[in-house]
Amino acid sequence: MPSESDSTGGIQVEEEEIREHTGAAEAALRQAEAEGLTLQPSDNAAGYRNVFKDSRQAAKPFQAAVRRAGKSVNLGYFATAEEAALA
Repeated sequence: MPSESDSTGGIQVEEEEIREHTGAAEAALRQAEAEGLTLQPSDNAAGYRNVFKDSRQAAKPFQAAVRRAGKSVNLGYFATAEEAALA
């Protein structure tokens, strides 16, 4: 049977991950603003154009992809939707 400290430790880890992701998202937004870029919103699950959420990826669930010369080009997987949109 898990002790009280075990259950609290799991919550602390989740809170730290949320803070890290929030900080990364804010950094991506600041970088976009500094470069004069506008992240294009979309009504998809990720919230940004050409960004897709892949539920199979735990650490980096957001994929950025574009089409070039009629072919899909994967730009990579990212921890936050804002980072993926910046790519």
